Amino acid sequence: MRALVIGDIGLLDGMMHIGDEAMFEVAAAELGSRGLSVVGVSANPAESASRYGIETVPRLGFGGLSREAAAARAAMLVDAAAGLVSLPDDDVAAGALAVLRGGAGLEGAGLDGAGLIVAGGGNLASRWPEHIFERTTLAAMARALGRPVVVSGQTLGPDLIDDDAARDAADEIGTAVIATSVTLAAVFVPVAFMPGIPGKF
Repeated sequence: MRALVIGDIGLLDGMMHIGDEAMFEVAAAELGSRGLSVVGVSANPAESASRYGIETVPRLGFGGLSREAAAARAAMLVDAAAGLVSLPDDDVAAGALAVLRGGAGLEGAGLDGAGLIVAGGGNLASRWPEHIFERTTLAAMARALGRPVVVSGQTLGPDLIDDDAARDAADEIGTAVIATSVTLAAVFVPVAFMPGIPGKF
């Protein structure tokens, strides 16, 4: 199986988001060690492919769009994943959709689809709407195809306008973030009650 993994990765203008790159690197290495074929979603696919030695696809094309245009694009991409509309072959999101579908034209084609992993190390906040649209749309696309969605290391807020809060709280991301938080609490809260050094940390 393949894993389509998104984090805020890809060196642009000499800048990288080191926390996201680190979370992505660990996720890619761990998934690869378990036999999954990792495909990264990157702002600079060639740079990320070289850095991590994996296949990459471009981001979904939300950069620079108004919220209204981004919402329309998100709906169109989800409809494309559901098979309701056709996505032009030259659309920047065609690569991610092909990976989720398990489609042709990519290395390892013929594998049965891909799960989605959001491996970001940062916040989904209204000051960066591109990230909210990108992650929630990818999750909705995966769900439309019946693919699993896993969110790790992602937080919601601190600033969320109503539309972004509703998008994040939707089944696509909110449920996964809540499930991850509950799972982490179930593991680490009991550790706090352990005697000695483990209980202190």
